[in-house]
Amino acid sequence: MSMNVSEKKLKSKVKIGEQVAVVENIKYPFFESEKHAKLCEKMNAFYSSIAEKYSFHARNKLPRKIKLNRLSCKLPMTVSMNYKIALCDEKIVSVVLDLAFSEGKNFRTRRFSQVWSVEKKDILRIDEMLKTDRQSRKKVYSQIFSIAKDNGENPAFGYFDDYEKKLSRSLEIENCFAVPKGLCFFVNAGILSPTKYGANSFVLPISTLREVIKGDFLSKNDEKDGQNADIVNNV
Repeated sequence: MSMNVSEKKLKSKVKIGEQVAVVENIKYPFFESEKHAKLCEKMNAFYSSIAEKYSFHARNKLPRKIKLNRLSCKLPMTVSMNYKIALCDEKIVSVVLDLAFSEGKNFRTRRFSQVWSVEKKDILRIDEMLKTDRQSRKKVYSQIFSIAKDNGENPAFGYFDDYEKKLSRSLEIENCFAVPKGLCFFVNAGILSPTKYGANSFVLPISTLREVIKGDFLSKNDEKDGQNADIVNNV
């Protein structure tokens, strides 16, 4: 695709007195293309808005809470955001955002994803990508659980003993994005294993999604084999 992607940054160190209280490190994508100018304009507005939202949290909300002694923690606190362009072709632009922030004694990470349609110039809803009836969801979930079971038997993944129950409660078909091999489904960090960094990802190849996938937005990227471990863990 004829589209350039550069990186925008929002960085700051907010001091209270002489001490650095909050460190902000936010990165987000900026798209440019003469052919797809309207799409780029919409994507840039979307990601700039998200970046500004978390920047405001870092520069205003957190320092205010610290000043009011509502938080008791070791300073400095952090707010960070990273991104990954998981796929960009003539039909879609697939983007992943990984957020991480500490507030008080809590450290949290959260992953968000968007699959943009070049034709629609908008984010595709899950029901525009996949059939979402009960039977179709079951087919997708069964494949994810099969990958998770293999991972759970490997000590390197460090899954909790009850990871299957946690996965069952946390897995949402909407949490996915497009990759060259198919679709990557994910659950946020800290759910399947103690680690607080990086979401757990499960890539299902297009060949196993034929019965549930809608349209041909991934047709050029068909692969026989998927992958399942640590895709797009940026934070």
